[in-house]
Amino acid sequence: MAAPEAEQVVVRFPDAGARVLATRARDFGRGLQGCTFLPEGYGMLFDFGEDAAHGLWMRGVHVVLDAVFFSDRVVAVATMVPMTDDVHRAASRYVLEVPGGWAERNGVRVGQRVVFG
Repeated sequence: MAAPEAEQVVVRFPDAGARVLATRARDFGRGLQGCTFLPEGYGMLFDFGEDAAHGLWMRGVHVVLDAVFFSDRVVAVATMVPMTDDVHRAASRYVLEVPGGWAERNGVRVGQRVVFG
């Protein structure tokens, strides 16, 4: 039996005019482990189901990532260093991992709205 396709969702930052096609994370403990390249405009979305101080780390991830923490608005953006156990944490429902520097290149900042679709 073939594995089901990963669910994808468009995450938009209308105040910045930016968007990402994100795959919903199925295994929160694994995330992008083993990733050696993440194309511009793509990412991974973690939906924790409720606002809380959720954290992510880079164990086993080989590329620099930005982590955009948000609920209905961006609450934090963190640049995450590859192959570390440093935990990046902010009170949010969602975390979007995108290529390193993506948030700055696209003008995504704390306080901006985030919508799906």
